[in-house]
Parts: sequence; C-alpha cells; structure tokens
Amino acid sequence: MVEWLEDRGIEQMAHLLVGPNIYYPEWFVAGTYSNEQLDETLEDFIRAIMQSNDNGQKVEVWNVVNESLDFDGSGKYHVGDDCKWAQLGFEDDASGLTGDEKINEQHPVYLRKAFEYARKYTNNKLELRDTTIEFPSDPKHKAFYQLVKHLLNQGVPLDAVGIQSHYDLNRTYDWAEVAQAIEKFTALGVEVYITELDIGDTELAWDVDKAQRQKEMYYEFTKAVIPAGIEKFHFWGVRDDNDLGWRFGEHPLLYYEDYTVKPAYSGVLQAIKECWFPTDPRETTT
Repeated sequence: MVEWLEDRGIEQMAHLLVGPNIYYPEWFVAGTYSNEQLDETLEDFIRAIMQSNDNGQKVEVWNVVNESLDFDGSGKYHVGDDCKWAQLGFEDDASGLTGDEKINEQHPVYLRKAFEYARKYTNNKLELRDTTIEFPSDPKHKAFYQLVKHLLNQGVPLDAVGIQSHYDLNRTYDWAEVAQAIEKFTALGVEVYITELDIGDTELAWDVDKAQRQKEMYYEFTKAVIPAGIEKFHFWGVRDDNDLGWRFGEHPLLYYEDYTVKPAYSGVLQAIKECWFPTDPRETTT
C-alpha cells in the first residue's frame, strides 16, 4: 500500500504506532518484561516499521501515539491492564498549568519515548491523537491539552495533534467549541488534523429526514473547523457498512454501501466551497 500511494504521489498518514492494549495481540499483553526489555521493544517496534521499505521517508505523517487517555472521559491515562507501555513509569507534569486546567500530576514516560524514538527514524511529521478531546470544558480535552503542553515544554518532537471526530446524528453539538479547541492547539504551534470523521445514526432508524439532518451536521461541522485552522481533514472511511466492527448500520459516511453519493457529501462540498472559494472564480468584475 505504501508503494501504491507513493507511486501515485498521494500523501500518506500511518495510523497508530503506540496505544493501549486493545490494539496489541494477547501474547504481547500477557507477556512479562523488565522495563529495559519493554523499552527496547518500544524502539525496536518503531524502528522496524519505519526502516522497512524506507517507510519513514515515504509516509508524510506518523500517528505515533493514539488514545493514551482512558475512554471513560475522565482525562486519566490507560494504565495497568489497559496499557502495557505504562509499565515504563511516569514523569512529573511540565505543562505549567494549574487549578482546574491541570488534570494529571504525572504522565506516562512511554509517550515521550515513543516520539523521541520515532524522530530517530524519520524527519516527517509526528502526530498525537485521541478521541472526545474537542470540547474545551471536558476533562478529557483539558488532559489532552495538558499533555501536549507537557511534551512541548520538554522539547519532544511533536508536530501535530489529531482530533478523532465521531459524532451521534441524534445529538446536538456546539461546533464553535470545536473551533475554539482547534485554535487553542494551533496557538501552541502544532498543526491540527480532523481525523476519523463520521456522523452516525446510533438509533439505527435511518430515513430521508435523517439523511437531511446528517447533511446539515456535516455542513455545519465543516464550516466551523476549516476557518479555525485545520491542516488536514480525514473521514473514517468512504462508504457505509464497510466494517462489521465499526458503526455498522449507522450510515455514518458520505456514500451508501453501494457507493451511491449521499446528501452528506453535498453538505461537505458546499461548506468547502464557501470556506475556500467564497467567490466563484468564473465570475468576472467590471
């Protein structure tokens, strides 16, 4: 796949080098390792992927760490039985944040090490991402923002952050808050990517009204995030029901299962045109 994309001049992003235990085989999770062995494994794993096929130079963006924060929304880290890498220990917070903005007193050491090792084998962009981090009042957003500041203040080679963007068609969101979060991160000097975007019908009761509602939500979201300063805009797939393990039956994407275009596609396209091409280039003035 890397070569196929490389031959066609298509920019590539590699997803998830390091993360919680759910992304690793049981033999690794169940294994017993000294800290030295685990540290060596972390670097060996990153080196092997990047040096194979010269991938480190061919892939433009590397998602180095994904979902380091617990899925419960607390802002605490996956540790213990949830994350093997956390065995490497913790380091004191260097974010400089205080009060309610400081969620964690310490951070897992593997986070810093993963980025430092990745930089040894590529000069391309290194990204940190997580899910449900885009609403500034949420503890998980505060924890992720604190982590970014902590890493940057230590000189860790972090180039970008990715906001996983999975939404429920049956909820109402304040997209202005998402824009605010993007602006907070860009103010730190990192690029911001919208990653894994989808808006699904969790009620599994799809109809023409929901198709229209989805179009409106995609439009409103896109109109909010582009002016806020995102650098990349990625969807979590192309067509509905392509993955039995993810949002099957929720119709979350821009094409139906048979690749028929959905109203949502038009919503995104219209927002892009209004943000990037507010004036029709074919128009002339006198």
